Amino acid sequence: MNVMNSIRDDIFHSIEKYFELKVVDHQQIKLGYRNLKWEIHTSGESLFVKQYHKGRYPEHLIPGLEASLRTQARLWELNLPVPRPYSFKGQYMIHSSNGENFMVTEKCPGKNRAPGTLNEVQMYNLGKAVGEMHTALDTLLPDSEVLHWDIRSKEDMIEDWNERWQEAESVGCEKTLSYLKDQFLVLDQNDTEQFSACEVGWSHWDLFVDNILFEGDEVSAILDFDRLNIVYRDFDIARPILSGCVSNQKLNVKSAIAFVNGFRKYQPLTIERVVRALKLNWWREAEWLSVPKPGRSAVLTRFNDENRWVATHWYQLEEIFSEK
Repeated sequence: MNVMNSIRDDIFHSIEKYFELKVVDHQQIKLGYRNLKWEIHTSGESLFVKQYHKGRYPEHLIPGLEASLRTQARLWELNLPVPRPYSFKGQYMIHSSNGENFMVTEKCPGKNRAPGTLNEVQMYNLGKAVGEMHTALDTLLPDSEVLHWDIRSKEDMIEDWNERWQEAESVGCEKTLSYLKDQFLVLDQNDTEQFSACEVGWSHWDLFVDNILFEGDEVSAILDFDRLNIVYRDFDIARPILSGCVSNQKLNVKSAIAFVNGFRKYQPLTIERVVRALKLNWWREAEWLSVPKPGRSAVLTRFNDENRWVATHWYQLEEIFSEK
């Protein structure tokens, strides 16, 4: 038996033992990085199971994941569109008989939509869901200004850019060199002072289309709260707009504005902040643009493509998002 099957059987046996269920069928879900995921069918319901890879999530990170799942449970109790996590002996991070860490949630209805294809109604409803989630997090979790991640300085960014440029030059990757030229123009003409007004607070921090389910035009579930933390909340604005509205280096402006209008049902959101959010997201993800390596994930390639759109339109963003 290979290692993957051994881990699966251990976790399934633990689920049957802890929850007094019988796993009658399962399908592996091949999304994400290193963690194993399954949809399982029991005699009573369908569930989602996620194993946390020990190399990616060593034991000192488990308490943080427990806290995130506990918050997710509280959001579910408030009727937000999130999957209900299951607990065993009061813990949402569950340990298998052989020491694997895993979690179990209900299997929510709905499907992922392809990147860049969300229509106006879907983006409006997504904006509402994100705005409502931020409002709920403000009431559920303590205030703090201690950032989990902070902005890299311009000097660090340029040093990192030089390393990526040298790598691309050494292998003659002309496409990457062309993209890096555009990236340097933005780095050279900007600084981090423009992000000083960014709001700090509890944020999902991973709101791209793979983590959002829709039933028709309705948001049926926001998934994967593993990265929930205190960061710049503008990430939860920029990432869904880019992921939902950018395709083939074009932005569906009407859908993007629909997200803004939906978010405003629960939280204020100016166009100035939207533009700043897109630029902050670009600053965060710029270091990911490099020579493609074997095995590079489609998600990382997609994020680079979306961030290239921001760089290309850096000085036109205010005009693009004008509500006139």
